[in-house]
Amino acid sequence: ASTNDLLMISGGLGPTHDDLTREAICDLLGCQLRVDEEQLRRIEQRFAERGLPINERSIRQAAIPESCRTIANNYGSAPGLSFTLGACRAYALPGVPMELKGIFGDEIIAEIAPEADTIERQTLLMFGLTESALADQLQELEPPVRGVDRRQLGIRQEGRGLEDGLAAQRDRAVERGV
Repeated sequence: ASTNDLLMISGGLGPTHDDLTREAICDLLGCQLRVDEEQLRRIEQRFAERGLPINERSIRQAAIPESCRTIANNYGSAPGLSFTLGACRAYALPGVPMELKGIFGDEIIAEIAPEADTIERQTLLMFGLTESALADQLQELEPPVRGVDRRQLGIRQEGRGLEDGLAAQRDRAVERGV
Protein backbone atom coordinates (compact mmCIF):
# COMPACT_ATOMS: atom_id res chain seq x y z
CA ALA A 1 0.00 0.00 0.00
CA SER A 2 2.91 2.36 0.58
CA THR A 3 3.73 2.46 -3.14
CA ASN A 4 0.22 2.25 -4.58
CA ASP A 5 -2.80 4.51 -4.86
CA LEU A 6 -5.32 1.67 -4.79
CA LEU A 7 -5.50 -1.67 -3.00
CA MET A 8 -8.18 -4.28 -3.71
CA ILE A 9 -8.75 -7.17 -1.28
CA SER A 10 -11.19 -9.97 -1.99
CA GLY A 11 -12.57 -12.59 0.35
CA GLY A 12 -12.61 -13.20 4.07
CA LEU A 13 -15.71 -11.12 4.90
CA GLY A 14 -18.19 -13.97 5.25
CA PRO A 15 -19.63 -15.75 8.29
CA THR A 16 -17.23 -18.67 8.74
CA HIS A 17 -14.28 -19.18 11.08
CA ASP A 18 -11.76 -18.67 8.28
CA ASP A 19 -13.18 -15.28 7.23
CA LEU A 20 -10.55 -13.14 8.93
CA THR A 21 -10.22 -10.07 6.71
CA ARG A 22 -12.15 -7.80 9.10
CA GLU A 23 -9.84 -8.76 11.97
CA ALA A 24 -6.73 -8.33 9.80
CA ILE A 25 -7.89 -4.82 8.84
CA CYS A 26 -8.42 -4.00 12.52
CA ASP A 27 -4.88 -5.18 13.29
CA LEU A 28 -3.52 -3.13 10.39
CA LEU A 29 -5.39 0.05 11.31
CA GLY A 30 -5.23 -0.34 15.08
CA CYS A 31 -8.99 -0.27 15.57
CA GLN A 32 -11.78 -2.50 16.89
CA LEU A 33 -14.83 -4.11 15.32
CA ARG A 34 -18.18 -2.39 15.83
CA VAL A 35 -21.66 -3.55 14.91
CA ASP A 36 -23.02 -1.53 11.99
CA GLU A 37 -26.73 -1.38 12.83
CA GLU A 38 -27.73 -0.54 9.25
CA GLN A 39 -25.85 -3.56 7.93
CA LEU A 40 -27.33 -5.74 10.66
CA ARG A 41 -30.87 -4.70 9.64
CA ARG A 42 -30.04 -5.34 5.98
CA ILE A 43 -28.71 -8.82 6.74
CA GLU A 44 -31.70 -9.65 8.96
CA GLN A 45 -34.07 -8.44 6.23
CA ARG A 46 -32.26 -10.49 3.58
CA PHE A 47 -32.64 -13.65 5.66
CA ALA A 48 -36.29 -12.89 6.54
CA GLU A 49 -37.20 -12.33 2.85
CA ARG A 50 -35.84 -15.78 2.07
CA GLY A 51 -37.51 -17.41 5.07
CA LEU A 52 -34.15 -18.41 6.50
CA PRO A 53 -33.23 -18.42 10.18
CA ILE A 54 -30.39 -16.07 11.07
CA ASN A 55 -27.61 -17.21 13.37
CA GLU A 56 -24.66 -15.59 15.14
CA ARG A 57 -22.33 -16.45 12.26
CA SER A 58 -24.49 -14.50 9.83
CA ILE A 59 -24.83 -11.59 12.23
CA ARG A 60 -21.01 -11.52 12.45
CA GLN A 61 -20.98 -10.04 8.93
CA ALA A 62 -22.35 -6.78 10.38
CA ALA A 63 -19.19 -6.38 12.50
CA ILE A 64 -17.18 -3.68 10.75
CA PRO A 65 -13.75 -2.25 11.61
CA GLU A 66 -14.27 1.17 13.22
CA SER A 67 -11.98 2.85 10.69
CA CYS A 68 -13.91 1.51 7.68
CA ARG A 69 -16.83 2.74 5.65
CA THR A 70 -19.28 0.07 4.55
CA ILE A 71 -20.20 -0.46 0.92
CA ALA A 72 -23.65 -1.84 0.11
CA ASN A 73 -23.80 -5.42 -1.14
CA ASN A 74 -26.98 -5.96 -3.14
CA TYR A 75 -25.83 -9.45 -4.13
CA GLY A 76 -25.15 -11.12 -0.78
CA SER A 77 -24.83 -10.67 2.96
CA ALA A 78 -21.33 -9.36 3.67
CA PRO A 79 -20.86 -5.65 2.95
CA GLY A 80 -17.75 -4.36 1.28
CA LEU A 81 -15.35 -2.15 3.22
CA SER A 82 -13.40 0.97 2.32
CA PHE A 83 -10.52 2.55 4.22
CA THR A 84 -7.36 4.53 3.65
CA LEU A 85 -3.86 3.46 4.50
CA GLY A 86 -1.55 6.44 4.16
CA ALA A 87 -2.22 7.80 0.67
CA CYS A 88 -3.64 4.48 -0.54
CA ARG A 89 -7.38 3.95 -0.94
CA ALA A 90 -8.25 0.36 -0.01
CA TYR A 91 -11.33 -1.75 -0.66
CA ALA A 92 -12.15 -5.15 0.82
CA LEU A 93 -14.89 -6.96 -1.08
CA PRO A 94 -16.57 -10.34 -0.62
CA GLY A 95 -14.81 -13.15 -2.45
CA VAL A 96 -17.94 -14.60 -4.05
CA PRO A 97 -17.45 -13.64 -7.73
CA MET A 98 -21.02 -12.43 -8.30
CA GLU A 99 -20.86 -10.23 -5.19
CA LEU A 100 -17.37 -8.91 -5.92
CA LYS A 101 -18.22 -8.03 -9.53
CA GLY A 102 -21.56 -6.51 -8.52
CA ILE A 103 -20.14 -4.24 -5.81
CA PHE A 104 -17.19 -3.29 -7.99
CA GLY A 105 -19.48 -2.35 -10.88
CA ASP A 106 -22.14 -0.64 -8.77
CA GLU A 107 -19.97 1.27 -6.33
CA ILE A 108 -16.20 1.11 -6.73
CA ILE A 109 -15.81 2.13 -10.37
CA ALA A 110 -17.78 5.33 -9.78
CA GLU A 111 -15.57 6.16 -6.78
CA ILE A 112 -12.20 5.58 -8.41
CA ALA A 113 -12.91 6.67 -12.00
CA PRO A 114 -12.55 10.44 -11.47
CA GLU A 115 -9.03 10.02 -10.05
CA ALA A 116 -7.83 7.13 -12.19
CA ASP A 117 -5.59 7.42 -15.21
CA THR A 118 -7.46 6.38 -18.30
CA ILE A 119 -6.25 3.09 -19.65
CA GLU A 120 -6.43 2.30 -23.33
CA ARG A 121 -6.20 -1.28 -24.49
CA GLN A 122 -5.64 -2.52 -28.01
CA THR A 123 -5.75 -6.21 -28.85
CA LEU A 124 -4.62 -7.81 -32.07
CA LEU A 125 -5.39 -11.44 -32.91
CA MET A 126 -2.72 -13.03 -35.07
CA PHE A 127 -2.69 -16.34 -36.95
CA GLY A 128 0.07 -18.49 -38.42
CA LEU A 129 2.72 -17.63 -35.83
CA THR A 130 3.89 -19.41 -32.75
CA GLU A 131 4.06 -17.45 -29.53
CA SER A 132 7.88 -17.57 -29.57
CA ALA A 133 8.07 -16.41 -33.22
CA LEU A 134 5.82 -13.43 -32.46
CA ALA A 135 7.93 -12.58 -29.42
CA ASP A 136 11.06 -12.60 -31.61
CA GLN A 137 9.43 -10.25 -34.12
CA LEU A 138 8.23 -7.87 -31.41
CA GLN A 139 11.69 -7.87 -29.82
CA GLU A 140 13.11 -6.48 -33.05
CA LEU A 141 10.83 -3.43 -32.95
CA GLU A 142 12.50 -0.43 -31.33
CA PRO A 143 10.54 0.62 -29.36
CA PRO A 144 7.52 -1.72 -29.71
CA VAL A 145 5.20 1.21 -29.00
CA ARG A 146 6.43 4.76 -28.56
CA GLY A 147 6.11 5.89 -24.95
CA VAL A 148 5.21 2.44 -23.61
CA ASP A 149 7.55 0.18 -21.71
CA ARG A 150 8.02 -3.22 -23.38
CA ARG A 151 6.78 -4.91 -20.18
CA GLN A 152 3.30 -3.53 -20.85
CA LEU A 153 3.03 -5.61 -24.03
CA GLY A 154 1.61 -9.07 -23.43
CA ILE A 155 1.34 -12.10 -25.69
CA ARG A 156 -0.80 -15.14 -25.00
CA GLN A 157 -2.27 -18.10 -26.82
CA GLU A 158 -5.99 -17.54 -27.10
CA GLY A 159 -8.21 -20.06 -28.87
CA ARG A 160 -7.51 -19.99 -32.60
CA GLY A 161 -4.59 -17.59 -32.60
CA LEU A 162 -2.21 -15.43 -30.64
CA GLU A 163 -3.54 -12.43 -28.81
CA ASP A 164 -1.19 -9.47 -28.66
CA GLY A 165 -2.43 -7.07 -26.01
CA LEU A 166 -1.29 -3.60 -25.10
CA ALA A 167 -2.46 -1.46 -22.20
CA ALA A 168 -1.26 2.11 -21.82
CA GLN A 169 -2.32 5.42 -20.36
CA ARG A 170 -4.33 7.52 -22.79
CA ASP A 171 -1.93 10.45 -22.69
CA ARG A 172 0.90 8.33 -24.07
CA ALA A 173 1.39 7.94 -27.80
CA VAL A 174 -0.03 4.60 -28.81
CA GLU A 175 1.11 3.58 -32.27
CA ARG A 176 1.56 0.07 -33.56
CA GLY A 177 4.43 -1.12 -35.72
CA VAL A 178 3.05 -4.67 -36.11
